[in-house]
Amino acid sequence: LASVARIVAEAIGGREKSVATQLVVARPDDRVDPLVVASDGEWIYDDLDLPGIYEVRSTTSDSGQSQFAVNTAAAESDLTPVLADDLPPNIKVLNDLATGGWSGDSLSSTAWLHRWLLYAVLALLVIESIVANRWGRASR
Repeated sequence: LASVARIVAEAIGGREKSVATQLVVARPDDRVDPLVVASDGEWIYDDLDLPGIYEVRSTTSDSGQSQFAVNTAAAESDLTPVLADDLPPNIKVLNDLATGGWSGDSLSSTAWLHRWLLYAVLALLVIESIVANRWGRASR
C-alpha cells in the first residue's frame, strides 16, 4: 500500500509490473474511472479536481492498492477570521474571544460555590503545612 499527498490539479502516476493489469481510480465523489496503462507499464491520472482520497486499485489481480491524498493548495484556502455575527444562525459560538467571555448561559449558576470550595481547600492545605511544620515529628 502506497500513500502519497498531492495538490488539486496535479497528476498522480505510477508503474505496473504487468501491462495486462487493468486499473481503476476510486474518487472522493464515489465515481470510478478506468486507467490506461501504457506499454511500458506507466499510468497517469490527471483528473484531480476534488480534494480527498483517490484510491488506485487493480481489477484483474489482488496486487494491492495505492492511496493518494489530494489537498487544496494553501493559496486557495481562505483562512481569514469570521465574526460570530457573520455566521449562519444554526452555528452556535461557545466562546466569544472578542469579548473575552462566554456567549450564552453555558456556565453553571453554582460556579461561584465551586470557586469558594477550591479556595477553602487551598487554605486547608496551607494551614496543614504550617501545623505539620510546627508540631510535626521533624520538629522534635
